[in-house]
Amino acid sequence: MAICETLEATSTNGLQVGLGDRRQDDLLGIATSGDVHKAPAPGASVGAPIGEHMNVMPITGRARLGRAEAR
Repeated sequence: MAICETLEATSTNGLQVGLGDRRQDDLLGIATSGDVHKAPAPGASVGAPIGEHMNVMPITGRARLGRAEAR
C-alpha cells in the first residue's frame, strides 16, 4: 500500500488508522494518520510504500476484547 492510499484510508474509515495485511489473518503492521503525515520526506513520492513508516509490532488483542481484559 502506498502512502497516498494509506492517507485516503485513514481519512475515510473514521478510525484514523490503516492496517497492512497480506491476507485477513496476517497483520503486517499499522499506520496512524500521524504516521502517514510524517512519512514523506521533502521531495519524496506519496506513491512510495508505507511499509517503512508503519508500526510492525503493534500491541493487539482478540476481537470483542472487554475493557477490563484490555487493561
